[in-house]
Amino acid sequence: MTGISPTRMFLSTAVVYLNFFIYISLHRTQDFQGVLVMLMKSLTIADLIFGLACQMDTIKLMLDLGPDIKTCNVLSYAINVSLGVVIVTLGYISYERFYAILYPKNYASVITARKVKLFICFSYLSCAVIFIPSLFGLEVVSSKPQKSCLTHWEIYSSSSFLLMLLLIVGNVFICTVFYFCISLDSAYNEETTCTCAKSGSNFNQSVSDKTIARLFLGIVILFYTMWLPFMMMTFIRLFTSIKTSDTTYSSFFNLGLGTAIIKFVLYFKLLPSFNQAFLETCVMVGFKCLDCLVGLCVTHTAEVE
Repeated sequence: MTGISPTRMFLSTAVVYLNFFIYISLHRTQDFQGVLVMLMKSLTIADLIFGLACQMDTIKLMLDLGPDIKTCNVLSYAINVSLGVVIVTLGYISYERFYAILYPKNYASVITARKVKLFICFSYLSCAVIFIPSLFGLEVVSSKPQKSCLTHWEIYSSSSFLLMLLLIVGNVFICTVFYFCISLDSAYNEETTCTCAKSGSNFNQSVSDKTIARLFLGIVILFYTMWLPFMMMTFIRLFTSIKTSDTTYSSFFNLGLGTAIIKFVLYFKLLPSFNQAFLETCVMVGFKCLDCLVGLCVTHTAEVE
């Protein structure tokens, strides 16, 4: 079990469990229904896939499995697809917020549940296709290859990294344009009730458009800020001859991994209805786990007798 990073274990486990509870909470609460929540669920599923890929790397280390390029290819592919979906979805959410705040009368006809479902399917399928190159051509970047895929192996091939950069640049441009337009609108500077609730998305009307826009703008800023060091390090490794530390590379990856946790903090702080739904979900799952445990104990006792 040498080489296991306690930080990576903790973060990946937290990402998996938190996003599992977030998804259930979004599904259970009556205040969170409609197209915006469908997009939030898509983000949650992508983060869950990302966390599971990191968990698989940890399990690989715990089982003391040797370096395996095929396994690392699959893990890098899952990570690339999940990050690609997050990037594309954040761009679409900025487009959705743009219409909800600036054109509330047209919102119901432009942002429909059918269009959002098609977009979500398209985002996963397109990212699954364009990142196929990451399944091939990865190289060992450490002089002493270890068992961890996410520390001593690149998670990008040159082509997949360039595709990711193209997605990032396009998304940053889109988000900047839409949120800049929103900030210029006079209605954005007032605590107006959620226009998307009036336009068919059925989001909680006690939450203002201003709060929801700030929530996702905060997620966009944190996402790119925390992933920037890792992307810069990857660029250096792929396109220059500068030697970099495996420890630094792993630390920057862990920093990016933390974005899936910070998103939960923003949800919890800015969406009051989410707080109650999340706590109720935790209690529900806790009681079900306790019930299963009691059932197993009773069954075991009966078998012994």
